[in-house]
Amino acid sequence: HTVRDPERWYDSTAETIYRATNSFPPWVLTLFPMLGRFADLQERLIWERIFNGRFSDRSYAIDIFNQYTNEVRQHVPPEKLLVFQVKEGWEPLCAFLDVPLPDLPFPHVNDREVMRRRLKMTRFVFTKLPLILAGLLGLLGLWYWRHRNKSKDVAMNEGRDVAINE
Repeated sequence: HTVRDPERWYDSTAETIYRATNSFPPWVLTLFPMLGRFADLQERLIWERIFNGRFSDRSYAIDIFNQYTNEVRQHVPPEKLLVFQVKEGWEPLCAFLDVPLPDLPFPHVNDREVMRRRLKMTRFVFTKLPLILAGLLGLLGLWYWRHRNKSKDVAMNEGRDVAINE
């Protein structure tokens, strides 16, 4: 299990995972039912079951985090438990698993700033982008309608001119 500072863990989780849970408007969840099921599952299993619906209560959530960490240490046999700090990189993890060190840099995929940017982009794609596209589609439709009617008027007027000149 990873060792994390409880205060920093809470801040990171509150700004990323917790915020992402309720970031989609209902119409998005209706259009993408799998996303809705995932959000519902996350809500029930993590925020309701583990944190009793009180994750936004910082001190309560940190207490639950500390209790869970202690329970893991108490119940998992020491020879099967790696107490690991991500900043240590590959060495302790590979030694524990008895595998060679990879030639790749250690990944930091859950960096808070990266997660925040992804969440912001996801919100944009699912909330603002459809409105922008709908607006552009409406403008395109209006342009087409006006252009089509203008062409009809010109054709009708040209037809009259021809009829008068004959």
